[in-house]
Parts: sequence; C-alpha cells; structure tokens
Amino acid sequence: NILLKHNYETVYDKRDKQLNRLKKKYNKKINQATELIVKKEISSFLIKFKWVGYDYNGPVVAFDDVIKYIENPVEQNKEKEIINKQELIRKLRLKSEEKIVIDNLSLLTYTKDLRNSADDYIHYCFDNFYQELGKRFKLKIKFIKYLWPHEIKDLLINDKKYTSQYFQEKLEFCLADNRSGEKYLVGASGRKYKKEVIRPFNKEVVKGRVIKGAIASTGKVKGKVKMVYSYKDVGKVKEGDILVAYMTSPKFMFAILKSAAIITDDGGLTCHAAIISRELKKPCIIGTKIATQVLKDGDLVEVDADKGIVKIIK
Repeated sequence: NILLKHNYETVYDKRDKQLNRLKKKYNKKINQATELIVKKEISSFLIKFKWVGYDYNGPVVAFDDVIKYIENPVEQNKEKEIINKQELIRKLRLKSEEKIVIDNLSLLTYTKDLRNSADDYIHYCFDNFYQELGKRFKLKIKFIKYLWPHEIKDLLINDKKYTSQYFQEKLEFCLADNRSGEKYLVGASGRKYKKEVIRPFNKEVVKGRVIKGAIASTGKVKGKVKMVYSYKDVGKVKEGDILVAYMTSPKFMFAILKSAAIITDDGGLTCHAAIISRELKKPCIIGTKIATQVLKDGDLVEVDADKGIVKIIK
C-alpha cells in the first residue's frame, strides 16, 4: 500500500494541517482555550472543515473535538511516508513501465479521496435538508432518511402522510427492485418478495454454488458467514468468521480484525475493504454484486481469494 500513496493535498490533509497548526500554537495554553481569540480561530476552522469526515451519518466536528485533538493529537508524518515510497521503488528496481502503472494507481487513490470528501459534503448537506423536513413535517430524522426519492416528492408536493407504523416496518426491512419496473416494498411483503423472487433469481445466477468477484487480497480460508449490514452488526462476528457486507467502512474495524476473510458486494481495488485486507493480510473478494443476497448467517463457505471465488459448502 505504500506504493499507492499519492503526493497530492486533499481536504483531509488541509484539515490535519490546520489542526496541527492549532496544536502547535495552543497545546501549552490549553487552559486559555476559552479566550475569545482561541474561540474565534477554532470557529473559523469549523466553518471550513466541520463536515470533513462526516461519512454517511456524521456527526460534524465540534468545538470540543478540536480541543481534544489539541490536547491529544495524532501526529502524522507525510514526509516519512513519501521517503519510504521512493526508497521502496529504488529497492524494487522498477522498470519505467512499472513506475507508470504505480503513478496511475496513486492517482486513483487521490481521486478516491476526492470522491470520499464529496460524499462527506453531500451527506452533510443532505442531513441539513433532512433536519428541515423533520421540523416542517414533525418527523424523526431517522424516518426521513428512510424515505425513497418519490416519497420525499410526495411529502413535499402532494402532502402525503406516512404513519409511524409504516416507518417502523421500513426500518425493520425494505427493498427496491428496478429490474423490470419499479417495485418498492416494506415489512412482510418485502421479506416475501425477497424470499420468493430475489433470492431464487440470485441463486440461479450462481453457477455450481460459486460466487465470483475481484481479488483484493489473496489467501484461502473456510469459515461461517456473518452478515454485517451496519456497524450495529459488528458484535456478532467471532474469530474465524467470514465477514460479508455491501461494503466496509472504518466503523467495521472491530469485526474486520476478528474475521478470517472479507466478502463485499461493491468496491474496487482502492476501497476500504481492499486496503485494510491487504494491510492485515486477510483474504478478500470484492465486487461480487450478489454475496449479501445469496449468503446468510451460518453458511459454511470457502473463500479462495487466489482465484476470486467463494464456494458455498453448506
């Protein structure tokens, strides 16, 4: 992964640079952090960077978070990382063609950082929008987030009412199928549709009880499947289990560390699951598209990340 590091400055780098500047300036005067001038500097920082790292659900960076960082900073040394990369390139004696490939892959990691920062800002803005909807229609934010686009349109334009029972069913289970016309189902009807239509279709796609995907990190292991749909599921992953998810995030690390291998529906070679699995040397297969629909908790599978396949044993 050292070879994939880029030398471009992202918004994350700018945020860290500003935090380190505040640390250097005020770490010995932290007791004076309530003074007007310090408040002003931190407020200025928050205006620019409070949304950075927001991910999907936040929260934003708060004043107290900045104070805590100043008191207990995480030092970063980009210069050392860059030197290590150059030293590694020299030791590997890479050909010019290979260096071009490395440069292009580094550029991809940079564009991924750009995409992630765009996601941070978009979800931060969306949450402001959701909060406004919640105020106007007296709905909880967690309910607003579960509305489909056409439902938000009906809420705003057609003054449609949604009951708390509907939201409760939707929180428990919901699905959308756009393969042949649009179908949006919640609760029992959604579970029935998944069981009778989606699962049989996906199993038909899987030939010889094998799921195929892209190789992110090599290796071959067997284990029981544990489905992780959100950070709330990480606790059910035990040592040696196979973690299966749509895609992973830093919030899944507790489960990732215990897992023997990782399988995801989405993602590319620079996604979170791919990078972390290579660092931890765990087998990882990404981009299967259907793993979360075909597999279920307790399934015994063999993850052959040397070939990019998952065999369903039982």
